[in-house]
Amino acid sequence: MYREENRPRSSPMALRVTKRRCARALLFAMAALLVIWTGRNFSNAISSAEYVYLPKAPVAREYKGRQPRNALLDDNLLVNGSAVYIYKNRTTGKWGTLPVTSPILSVNFTVNLTDLQEAFSSPWQPQPANMRRLQADLEKCCSARRMAVLTQQNTEPDQYIPSAFPNLIEYISPEYHRTFPKKSPFPGPEKRFGRCAVVGNGGILRDSKCAAEIDSADFVFRCNLPPLTVDKYRPWVGVKTNFTTAPMSMLKKYRHMDESEQDLERFVSDTMQYSGFLCIKRPSNYSTAGYKELQRRRGDSLSVLYENPQHFLAVTQYWLEHGIPRKATTGLYLVTTALTMCDHVDVYGFWPFPFGGWGQKIRYHYFYAAIFIAPYAHEMPSEFIKMVEMHRQGIIKVHIDKCDK
Repeated sequence: MYREENRPRSSPMALRVTKRRCARALLFAMAALLVIWTGRNFSNAISSAEYVYLPKAPVAREYKGRQPRNALLDDNLLVNGSAVYIYKNRTTGKWGTLPVTSPILSVNFTVNLTDLQEAFSSPWQPQPANMRRLQADLEKCCSARRMAVLTQQNTEPDQYIPSAFPNLIEYISPEYHRTFPKKSPFPGPEKRFGRCAVVGNGGILRDSKCAAEIDSADFVFRCNLPPLTVDKYRPWVGVKTNFTTAPMSMLKKYRHMDESEQDLERFVSDTMQYSGFLCIKRPSNYSTAGYKELQRRRGDSLSVLYENPQHFLAVTQYWLEHGIPRKATTGLYLVTTALTMCDHVDVYGFWPFPFGGWGQKIRYHYFYAAIFIAPYAHEMPSEFIKMVEMHRQGIIKVHIDKCDK
């Protein structure tokens, strides 16, 4: 027979402390699960490159296979209180919707992807009169020849100029000034390039077979140091480069090249795939070191230029006045620059939606890479709609189909 031990009973104070500890542990566990769930969903959104749309006025609306109102985009066309992608199923012929769920970007309209894609079904016809009118407007505010890059003509040493980055100014030191070209390397309006290609990095380029068409252009603009030497990508995007942008976010990995031989060698090696002009967003100590090394080893085959922030701000302001509510992306900036430098502008690699016109998934990039976009920085769908408008007006020719069709 066992004797029951006399154990001390817990006091009310001890019970309260134990309950608080349990509650705190439960809260920590719930917070950890929330962080894991949020991170997983954020990663999924990044990998599929979807976008978040903020509705203006929630209106519940069901489609049930019927075609929505005929519009590429509509401020009030919302489904269950949210903006969505609308598409037509190629097999069944019925209309459906796709959700928009990602923290990458935000706009406030619903997009009819099928109508948007079908805008390219008719043969494109150039409209020289429309082209000349737009070129005249852009020449007044945003002349690439006068303003696109920093030169010794449009700047002075020890000068402060506005910055393309918010709440900053740029200081042009004498050392930076000496690296600028004496005058603009671009032709004036009386002597433009013939046919130019502006090549984005969108997943719409995958399997496009556009290499030969792109490389046959007289002058090729490319965005943000794209990979061109990978065998898999060459048939899609080609290899020709005449003007390639280099944003500061992508140059950070070389930021010690003014002190590190290893970083400097990596920068020179990574830029061997480009020729013509490498346009860096802003001068810095490490970009100056890269400039000097490229001048020594590449000579005239690759020259470093610096983007003129006053030109970028002028381009952004122009499009703000023409329906683009946020800062211009590099893509729209290069299309605008090409319009003042070229007789004909072909645009490739732009489709800022995670789905195509039939609901098929489309990657954000044609290659595998991180996405350097701050939420609310740009409004790519609005920019693309503007490009479609210029395509319809015969000003630029936007390519979204395979080039061998």
